[in-house]
Amino acid sequence: MLTECRRMTLYGFSESEIERAKTEILSQYESAAKKADTRKNSEFVMGMVYNFFDNKPFMDPQAEYELLSQIMPQFTAQMVNESVREMNLDENLVLICTAPERDGKNVPTEEELMSVVKKVQSAEISRAEGEEIPSEILDPAKIKSGKIKSSTEGRYGSTVLTLNNGVRVTLYPTDLQKNRITFTFTKDGGKNIIPVSDIDSFNDNVWSSYISNSGVSSFSASTLTKMLAGRQLSVNPFISNYSHGVSGSATVKDLEAAMQLFYLFVTAPRFDENDFKVSLSQLETVLPNLVNTPNYKLQQALYNSVFDSPRRSLINSEILAKANLDVIEKYYRLLFKGASGAQMYIAGDFKIEDIKPLLEKYVASLPKGKKAATNEYMGDLYVDGIKVNDFKTAMETPMVTVYQMYNVKTPYSVKDEVAFSALSYILNMVYTETLREEEGGTYGASANAQCIFEPISLKAMEIAFQTNVEQADKLRELAKSGFLAIAKDGPDAEKFEKAVNNLKKEIPESRHNISYWSNALSTSDKLGVDFN
Repeated sequence: MLTECRRMTLYGFSESEIERAKTEILSQYESAAKKADTRKNSEFVMGMVYNFFDNKPFMDPQAEYELLSQIMPQFTAQMVNESVREMNLDENLVLICTAPERDGKNVPTEEELMSVVKKVQSAEISRAEGEEIPSEILDPAKIKSGKIKSSTEGRYGSTVLTLNNGVRVTLYPTDLQKNRITFTFTKDGGKNIIPVSDIDSFNDNVWSSYISNSGVSSFSASTLTKMLAGRQLSVNPFISNYSHGVSGSATVKDLEAAMQLFYLFVTAPRFDENDFKVSLSQLETVLPNLVNTPNYKLQQALYNSVFDSPRRSLINSEILAKANLDVIEKYYRLLFKGASGAQMYIAGDFKIEDIKPLLEKYVASLPKGKKAATNEYMGDLYVDGIKVNDFKTAMETPMVTVYQMYNVKTPYSVKDEVAFSALSYILNMVYTETLREEEGGTYGASANAQCIFEPISLKAMEIAFQTNVEQADKLRELAKSGFLAIAKDGPDAEKFEKAVNNLKKEIPESRHNISYWSNALSTSDKLGVDFN
């Protein structure tokens, strides 16, 4: 780190680096200006706070963008580098080191740290080599476009397209959120087809760390970041328990670039051993400290108690030792080798006729492959029966966390999902009155409802709170009795009315987000019901 800081003060930044930064900043302000008309109330708050307390201008996003467009052309690499050279790291440097004290691991002394500083100060540091950054993600001319076979009207004003390779695309154009488009390409499968012997390579932490470090095709993650400077988009593959695919979002002008990345994640994924080693190294660095924290031990106990399945595991050293890039590549290619049976949902600020050519080029051109896998329940959801895990662990500040889980396997219905949302709201009111106000034993308890319909239909209620050792047993029983009382006699009229009024407020508000409609469309397709 010190070497790079010194390299910066010696040689500054190149013209291309500064131009990429300028392009990225301008792109962010341009995107904000285009979305200004659909801002939420929360997006106004901090600007007003800074204006009131610090007298900072609270500007209209369009005015900010126009002002920055005038300033940026005058901003040069020379100006930046002159400021950087004024940072005298030989005389103006504060070094702070924080590290845990562990047996066998010595914290660096002041002398050891200063020796590193002096070593860097006396080292011969060369100018960073310039990197050739590709300007194009791919050449569209090399892709043979597919075709749209049919078009029909879908739910909620959507349009459903069937492509020649079997992909079903649901389009939901809307101006609810200006200059924003989201998409999800998904198929049944995911970890469901991966045997237990290989599942550790797809641990959530291992997978997410690798994806963030891996890039795509021939582009490393760092090169790809530079290529995308000035483009407001995000695209990532996912492999969840019972599905897999690619999800993304983009501004209107960057949608094609996002679709190109989607195409590469399906047809040209990147599997680089160095990228994988970096990912594991990052996890190995934080894991020794993580596993000794009370929160980790609590999560570990929850996984063992609530799931009790080898397919559900918290990151640990054994998982890191088993994680293997060849295994990841094997199953990734197996999962993504065919588009048949895939569903794609695109919602946002677009016109259907404008998006059709992109679908023909980057989605309909994907190989059809075999029929999508049929999911089978692998027994990895919540356990049946009564199970109690009362364990103790060392803590600097003694505290008790109580976690209660109720679940039942019953058929899914939209009506039940609304009822469970109301129950969650009512329980939160009950626990505020009893656990917090009457007993004074916790700052707050949370009751969260789940209504799952795949791979099996299941409903669950999670209740959690923190308290002191002395009141833990009493509050645990109060939480349980509060839940059972509603199950037996129902809620009181006042709390029920508040819950209904809350839902009447929240549901219409949620309809202002395009994510609501994407979820409503996908859920309606899976269940054959009107989710909205």
